[in-house]
Amino acid sequence: MVHQVFSRQDLEHQEPAAQPGSTPPRWLGALAESGPASVILDGAGKLLFANPAYQALAQRIDPNLHGEVGEAATIASKILSRVLRDGGPVEDRQLFKNPHGVTALRSRYWLLPGSTGQNQEIAGLIFDESPEVDAIRAERQSRARFDDIARLTSDWVWEIDESFCFTYVSPRVAEVLGIPAQLVLSHNLFDMGRFDGFEQANRTEHPNPESRVPFSSVHYTMLAADKTPRLFELSGVPVFDEQSGQFGGYRGTATNITAQSEAEDRATRAQLNLISTVESMPQGFVLCDSDDKILLCNSHFEAFITPGGDMISPGADYHALIEKAAKSDIFDFPPDGLDAFVAERIASHKLAKHDSEYQLADGRWVQLSCEMTEDGGAIETWIDITRMKEREAELLEAEAISRHGREQAEHASRTKSEFLANMSHELRTPLNAIIGFSEIIKDEVLGPLGNEQYNNYAADIHDSGLHLLGLINDILDFSKAEAGKITLVDQPMDLAAAVEGCARLLAPRVAGTEITIETNIQADFPRVRGDLTRIKQIILNLLSNGVKFTEQGSVTVSAEFDFKAGITVRVCDTGIGIAEEDIDQAFSLFGQVDSALSRKFEGTGLGLPLSRSMAQLHGGDLVLESEVGKGTCAIITLPAERLIQP
Repeated sequence: MVHQVFSRQDLEHQEPAAQPGSTPPRWLGALAESGPASVILDGAGKLLFANPAYQALAQRIDPNLHGEVGEAATIASKILSRVLRDGGPVEDRQLFKNPHGVTALRSRYWLLPGSTGQNQEIAGLIFDESPEVDAIRAERQSRARFDDIARLTSDWVWEIDESFCFTYVSPRVAEVLGIPAQLVLSHNLFDMGRFDGFEQANRTEHPNPESRVPFSSVHYTMLAADKTPRLFELSGVPVFDEQSGQFGGYRGTATNITAQSEAEDRATRAQLNLISTVESMPQGFVLCDSDDKILLCNSHFEAFITPGGDMISPGADYHALIEKAAKSDIFDFPPDGLDAFVAERIASHKLAKHDSEYQLADGRWVQLSCEMTEDGGAIETWIDITRMKEREAELLEAEAISRHGREQAEHASRTKSEFLANMSHELRTPLNAIIGFSEIIKDEVLGPLGNEQYNNYAADIHDSGLHLLGLINDILDFSKAEAGKITLVDQPMDLAAAVEGCARLLAPRVAGTEITIETNIQADFPRVRGDLTRIKQIILNLLSNGVKFTEQGSVTVSAEFDFKAGITVRVCDTGIGIAEEDIDQAFSLFGQVDSALSRKFEGTGLGLPLSRSMAQLHGGDLVLESEVGKGTCAIITLPAERLIQP
């Protein structure tokens, strides 16, 4: 075929006479003006020619396009490249979104004969397929709408022909049965399943083709892929040919009621199990409706409420039964209290939740627990609590004995504390005299003794008196702490100076030994609010313990502070240490961990318990961290509110 190319100017010239075998230019002009959208492009994709149909199409795609010469055409760059490379024809499909919707185009492009080099020209035809696309989309929407409605109204949809063979089933049948829809097609309705409870339907192919009437909610059982039965409710209407009126089969829906049917079976079984369970209960049980008519009760309830355990028929009046039981002297109460008992029992029967206890005439105790049901009825359980009442009396007696013993123990403890406090006070007076006179003798204040041995005796008496006074002071302090009679004298104090003072007091004890006492507290440590005497007492006790249980090494005191976390003071030694299981014993009263070294300095074992009590009086605590052979670290913590802001 020979392609002839005309520009718009050529078509506007006067038409020359047609030559035999040639195409008149007016025909080509008519095609260009009235035919499908047509374009001529150069090698860069710019328009050389565009007919009115293309111009209108370009305007609908994008209002900024006019289809004028020199404007970029709608051809994709990859399609343009293919046409220039292969010559074409090359087809393409494009979708353009615009305010009016989506425009679908199908295009064909080819290289015009004789186009070479930079003068390559491309012809193109563009067809608007939007109506076809819209029709397909509408069909899909209609089908989706039908599927949605079918899903909402039933589990699957079916159609059968005049011979009752499936011609259509919706895809959801695969979800319900596990069988692909294609495998159901062409099978007979009566071969695929069975109409339950309607035997003649399975013999006479119900619904009868002669009746040709709609049917609904017919039970129909099919086997799923796993061979388990599925129960459906089938509903259908007959289908007739619109022109001939000939019967063409049925069309309908199927609803899976397998779960509903199983639930009904379970409910029936549950009701039977309930009756069996209620009867096997060791308690009496009765269920009444909103009119207080008995719906269900067991034999244990009958044994409680009726003489001789007579049977109670469903529908019996609960009020009458209670009144009859009261008149039969089943309950233990005075004769004049019968009416009050019946009235109270009837009133509590209608409370939302109520428990009451009654004694029977035979000495047994029964507990009645009543609770209302949602429909206004009531459930009661009658429980024999005779053994529980006996046990309760035994517990009350045991509790009274225990309370008496506890009171005696507390009295003994108070007596001990008072005795220790009094004895400590009485011992301190002669001890102070012994210490004072021994110091005068030791220092030879009134003149020389004349014998050096007397000086040694006096020094021993003085040291022993100081040691004994320290022990008595510990006992007295602990007795006060135990009795809650220690009152802190809070005042601003320099913790670093207090620690240094304690270290100096113990310096003579470590002189000439292989033990050193070190302090590590930063110079800008803030002042602390506390009882200076008690704080020094804690640190001295811990330092003394460190020295006591360390043969060689060091005892170190360090302190840290945080205005949120509080104060932490550590007294650490490199001594013999304490096993983890013995730490609790070290904090017990008069408790001492057994060790050969612990006997080097005698003591009461009150140092650690007393130090912890003092720390707790300050709102803090004292704990130990220790490892045998490596040493012990005593950690004192005080709350942040005891720090004084600089």
